[in-house]
Amino acid sequence: MSNFRQKLIGIAILLVSIAGLIYYILRNLSDFQRLSIKEPVYILPLVIILILDYFVIGLITKGLIQPLGFRLGILEAFALSFMTGFYNMILPFSGGVATRAVYLKTQHNFSYTNFLALLSASYILIFFISSFFGLVSLFVTYTSLGLASGSMFLAFAGMFVALLIVILFSPKIPETKNNWINKFIGVINSWGLIKKNKGLILVISFLSLCQLILETMCLYLQFKVFGLEVSFIKCLLLSTVGMLALLIQITPAGLGVNEALMVFSAQAIAITPADSLAAALLGRLVVFILLAILGPLSSYLLVRKVFPGRSS
Repeated sequence: MSNFRQKLIGIAILLVSIAGLIYYILRNLSDFQRLSIKEPVYILPLVIILILDYFVIGLITKGLIQPLGFRLGILEAFALSFMTGFYNMILPFSGGVATRAVYLKTQHNFSYTNFLALLSASYILIFFISSFFGLVSLFVTYTSLGLASGSMFLAFAGMFVALLIVILFSPKIPETKNNWINKFIGVINSWGLIKKNKGLILVISFLSLCQLILETMCLYLQFKVFGLEVSFIKCLLLSTVGMLALLIQITPAGLGVNEALMVFSAQAIAITPADSLAAALLGRLVVFILLAILGPLSSYLLVRKVFPGRSS
């Protein structure tokens, strides 16, 4: 599929998603009218935790390329994560990842092939950890609250088992004629690049877990802003769904797609669509403002090469 067709599909899905969100809100306006910002004091810690989340993302990038002899400064990696987030927000198909790859190539001579392969390999760990904690949170919500979702269990269990097989046996899968399928095959085959580096695996696993916890805390605070008491374990379950949604980042920053998954998943654990959508949209708004300010600033500073300690 050509890049032009991919962009057209991304734009079409984005427009349909936005139209769907607007239609749903208008049809259920009474549900949203009962919601109001009751605890604005939680917005500041939400912003702080979001910034920490991007800091962890920067550390993951730094950790991935370091074993190959390329070093990023801490501040440079931090700025790079904001630049990536900003371009993910305005470009479909995770365009920020491509922007990060271009930056590493032009500024550090880090090849596109190595970057994309290492990033794909790291996704295996990220999705494996997310699917594991998705299963754990499903188990806890079922045993403590009696809430269950067969579709979510099948999704998490399928992902967990498939990635466990990849991690343990490292199968080499031949590519097909379908570009979409080949992307998933590329992720699986890339595992061989880091499977022998135990230190890197531990670092990326730890940072991925930190990222998941931070995003869970963000979601918990997003509900708190509206005065909604949603347990941490429920927020953890929804956050794991959000992490797995990285697989289908078709629209800019997953706009519309992530919200739809959030609402669908939240209903399975007795959170109303209005409550979950309000929390999701609040998070989206805060992230948008944060990236709109720090994304272009980070891009400017990176291009101007103002960060010390850059070496390769």
